[in-house]
Amino acid sequence: MAWEEGSTAATTTSPDLPLNYVNNYILYAYLDWSGLRPMTELEYEKSCRGPITPKADEFAWGNSNIADNDYNIVNISQPNELVTNPAVNTGNAHYSSTNGTTSGPKRVGALAASALNKTREETGGSYYGIMELTGNLYERCITVGNPEGRAFTSVHGDGEILVNGLANVTSWPTDNTGIGYKGGSFFNGIAFIRVSDRYDAASSLAGSNNRLGFRGVRTED
Repeated sequence: MAWEEGSTAATTTSPDLPLNYVNNYILYAYLDWSGLRPMTELEYEKSCRGPITPKADEFAWGNSNIADNDYNIVNISQPNELVTNPAVNTGNAHYSSTNGTTSGPKRVGALAASALNKTREETGGSYYGIMELTGNLYERCITVGNPEGRAFTSVHGDGEILVNGLANVTSWPTDNTGIGYKGGSFFNGIAFIRVSDRYDAASSLAGSNNRLGFRGVRTED
């Protein structure tokens, strides 16, 4: 993704890859402009589990079974990026034990397209069929771990941002406090990619890096 100061547009050569290297201010501005809002960490866990009772050490597909073989990835960063050797009858996710010699996020939906059996486990899908909630890139979530996060209200963006390019939704956190990270990334080991893990759930990490992604959500009327 390329973004130039003063520009009104961003371009990318890999539109099928999830976006990393985005700081919280750019994230909020995009969500405000698009009429969405940040996801909370409780919504993240609900997105994984649905109404099902939580299971010990579970991942987004609903149990603790997970692949540990190095994936062979072809067509890297292309629209047809695939894993040629996905695990069978267990969970698939892009995390440190499956990266092999490759690094960085992988195509959204690559595991679902590669799965031999289109089950939740093999595709890595959540209860609602959402992909890559475990691994690939961290999910930025409003935390319940500090007062700034707990003050959040689920107000959507209104399609307008400030003249300086920042979001103008007053009930969203205004800095790096109030937001955390869930779900782990391609770089993380098993301990960090479980649904219930909160190691970074109330982190005040500033800036951006290659492991942090985001999603926008919208409450149904």
